[in-house]
Amino acid sequence: MGMRELRKQRGLTLEQVGSASGLSANRVGDYKRGMYDVRDMRVRTALCLMKALGTEDIHDLLPDS
Repeated sequence: MGMRELRKQRGLTLEQVGSASGLSANRVGDYKRGMYDVRDMRVRTALCLMKALGTEDIHDLLPDS
């Protein structure tokens, strides 16, 4: 699905995801745009993003390819 699709599906802004995850909106956007590979993020970061995006499946953070 990917972070962008999941965020839009949940009706969240980058700022809301950033606030809920403890990351800056810029960092969330960097992951979303692929500036940082989500496959290389720290486990803690992934768990925080998963919680903020309301998913229990880490694969939901990965972009479709």
